[in-house]
Amino acid sequence: VDDFKTVNDRLGHKSGDGLMMEIGHRLAGKVGTNGDVYRLAGDEFSAIVPVDGDPEAMLAEISDLFSTPFEINGTELPVSGSVGAALYPDHSDNLTTLYDFADAALLQAKSKDMCAVQVFSPDLRQKRLEARTLLEEVAQAVKREEFVGFLQPIVGSTDRRLVGFEALARWRKADDVILPPAMFWPALEDPVLSIEIGDAIIHQSISTMADWLRKGITVDYISVNVSTSQLTRPEFATVVHDLLSKGNVSPKAVTIEITENVLLSGRNPQIRKTLSELDEMGVSLSLDDFGTGFASLSHLRTENYDVLKVDREFVMGLPEDRPSFGIVKALTEFSNSLEKKVIAEGVETTEQADLLAGLGCDCLQGYYFSKPVAVAEATQLLVAPPWLQNGQADNLTA
Repeated sequence: VDDFKTVNDRLGHKSGDGLMMEIGHRLAGKVGTNGDVYRLAGDEFSAIVPVDGDPEAMLAEISDLFSTPFEINGTELPVSGSVGAALYPDHSDNLTTLYDFADAALLQAKSKDMCAVQVFSPDLRQKRLEARTLLEEVAQAVKREEFVGFLQPIVGSTDRRLVGFEALARWRKADDVILPPAMFWPALEDPVLSIEIGDAIIHQSISTMADWLRKGITVDYISVNVSTSQLTRPEFATVVHDLLSKGNVSPKAVTIEITENVLLSGRNPQIRKTLSELDEMGVSLSLDDFGTGFASLSHLRTENYDVLKVDREFVMGLPEDRPSFGIVKALTEFSNSLEKKVIAEGVETTEQADLLAGLGCDCLQGYYFSKPVAVAEATQLLVAPPWLQNGQADNLTA
């Protein structure tokens, strides 16, 4: 089932179990009396089905069970699912191997569009091996503390003062090669690794703020991305509180950044409790990627957050892209009316920076000012921001 975790987080485990029962009933109906259906895990089913004809056509027929929304506890849920299969005896005559191959096909299907289907092929065996190898390598890298936070400046839109940083995870390998998230992103789907890497970035960010304070170097805050897996841990807010206390760092010096998918998971009681505890501590909450998923303006009106980040998707086409201009203008005006701060991401040109400042964005972030850099380089940016030294500040919007 695609993105079942989000359903579970939004509506609770009881509704999630109800959804799985309904999917199981529909799947059993598709398979019929000639096959068997099993529930393997929280979001996975398995079926043993005789194939008569084109296997992909059969998989498409099974996938069709998601064509009609499900109704759970009075809530209509459009749900999608991915399907993978391996064939006996074409691919193997061993049940365990067949299951492994079907799982590899499923992973390939999940990497495509929603409701995709995939029959196993030999090249998927290598992809499966690579995925497992990546998980093992990332797990070892976590133990060696190779994941670090690179810092990208967040700059005031009118005076171009460096007000903060966003900490972005990077994998610094033993040979000093720096890998961006795209190179280890599949491993972050593992909730344990996601928590361990996320916690490491939070710890490093607060330690960096504490070190700067001791040296008399001032910056308003560091913003840290936090996953659903982290927020569902009952002790998360306590961990943040203890780190702040240990470093003598004000809660206002740390901003927790969540995506709109995490916001939509706010019906989960534990996530709601964790966010409330962070708010009571004085930690600011920033909403990232708004407008790229399923959140609506009503969420901006009702949810508790301090900062809205305009996604780079709406900034990259400025100033020529009129629809993007309209979206950014509307989001900024709406947020300003709610007395929320607005940060525009993905700023790459002088024209974009000046336009966004004129629209009322409070802060700007992007390669126009700096790419994400190591802590040592970020410290130098605080001492002497190059965009104030090389004339980029000459075009400030009044």
